[in-house]
Amino acid sequence: MKHIFSVALAAIAAGIACPCATSAQGTAVVDFGPSQQTIAGFGGASAWLSLNSSQMTTLYDNGPGHLGLSVLRVRIDPGGQSNWGTELSNAKLAKSHGAVVIATPWTPPASMKTNGSTVGGSLSTSQYGAYAGYLQSFVNYMSSNGASLYAISMQNEPDANVTYESCFWTGAQMDTWVANNSSALSVPLYMPESESFTTSYSDPAVNDGNAVGHIGAVAGHLYGVSPSYYTNAFNHGKQVWMTEHYIDGSGIGNALAVAKEINDSMSVANYSMYVWWWLTDLPSQNSYIGLIDANGNVKPAGWALAQYARFIRPGYVRSNATYNPSSNVYVTAYKGNGSYVIVALNMGTSGVNQPFTIQNQSIGSLTPYQTSASALFMQQLATVYTANNSTFTGYLPPQSITTFVAQGSTGGTINTSAWYQVINKTSGMCADDNGNSTTPGTALIQWPCASGKYNQEWQFRPAATSGYYDVFNRNATSLVWDDYNFGTSNGTNVDLWTYLSGQRNQQWQATYLGSGLWTFKNLNSGLCLDNTGSTSQGQQMWQWQCQAGNTNQEFQLVQQP
Repeated sequence: MKHIFSVALAAIAAGIACPCATSAQGTAVVDFGPSQQTIAGFGGASAWLSLNSSQMTTLYDNGPGHLGLSVLRVRIDPGGQSNWGTELSNAKLAKSHGAVVIATPWTPPASMKTNGSTVGGSLSTSQYGAYAGYLQSFVNYMSSNGASLYAISMQNEPDANVTYESCFWTGAQMDTWVANNSSALSVPLYMPESESFTTSYSDPAVNDGNAVGHIGAVAGHLYGVSPSYYTNAFNHGKQVWMTEHYIDGSGIGNALAVAKEINDSMSVANYSMYVWWWLTDLPSQNSYIGLIDANGNVKPAGWALAQYARFIRPGYVRSNATYNPSSNVYVTAYKGNGSYVIVALNMGTSGVNQPFTIQNQSIGSLTPYQTSASALFMQQLATVYTANNSTFTGYLPPQSITTFVAQGSTGGTINTSAWYQVINKTSGMCADDNGNSTTPGTALIQWPCASGKYNQEWQFRPAATSGYYDVFNRNATSLVWDDYNFGTSNGTNVDLWTYLSGQRNQQWQATYLGSGLWTFKNLNSGLCLDNTGSTSQGQQMWQWQCQAGNTNQEFQLVQQP
């Protein structure tokens, strides 16, 4: 296996299909034209957990080595405001990374229940209004303390007979409460969060004209069941969320099981949200429940979820893709913010050369990220697949999850808040901050592209001169592309220098050539960024008289996550 994998990596590094793999039985057709459901996010729960900044950075930051989650599910403690501080802290940390927060009660306060206990029993009908006010008080508490909620639930698992916090409801009772009392809530309601997505707990409210308008999303859990399409909810215009599940296991088998469930949640069931159970194991036990262990190490399920969460952001939409193009291969696709994402699972024990055909979008290149049987982490591969006439063949290692990320040709639009690799057409290498330096005067060089390297990522911010950009480095955040010493002669080097607003030798005009290619001309020199015609790594970029058709001066922009 070690020999086969090393051959596969060599093939991938060359940007070609792997000769050691089997050929796919069918083509995966990805159609980026029609849009399916809008993605609300991927996340996990912090119930009963107190998480620190380091843990939350691993879970919610979107950079290399992190999971990029975008949803946090918090627990509403029945003890009231004096017990809400821990989840407030968790929520504020998640929101600092751009996540949204949803909240779930496992039980109403004991004083509102028929049995006077936080375990079992039901909400007293005389307390329906008071309970709505109680939930709104949690909304107010979070908002006034800097952690406003995205949505709130009325009950976790109303059908669960357990020995911890819980409360029984029938579908009719939930309908009555939603119709008559949920209008007190100032944020959207999601319900019923049945433990097995049992629709009899939500159908009465969905079918009730007095209740359905108060439901923001229909939500459920996947214990003992598989993702399935909820026709009644969709017919009433509701998003469907999966707000809790976990899958026991270890190694790549666990990662693949999680990825397959997410794949089916998105493509079979049309869910808009997927939320894991615990974000981390308890300090007293390292089990298979958390996405990271008690020491902050990412676990297989965490990497599987990251293959989706880091690249498919809230607001993206799912596109059509062949569900099962080859034996053991499963595919989903997404688009948003100028990015195009394909996730391919290979559940089999042999590598697969999988052909893809892309429809209704011009794609120049795709960068793969992988979790495989040989490496349980998001392996950042130094390769870019080139799509030829909207087709490409991607190598899927045995038992692997591969996420292909592409920046489509959008008619010459640069997203000024995005980060891009700048890839030269002659060499196929990336513009690079030499040696990860943060020192003014550092050379702008070309180096083999490697995903996740901040010294190869650039942001084009509008300059003082209309139509020009200052080009900032993600690693050296105060440095920009600079025409060395205000030179105006062919062969003048390009370096990185401290940004100075309005300085002419730091401003660059980006001209779109079509087919995903750009040129960059300096305002001071009138010369174009040029790789000197070299195919050697480490070659410093210089400037040269702009020449149409000169591939030394043509660059592709590939948006990074």
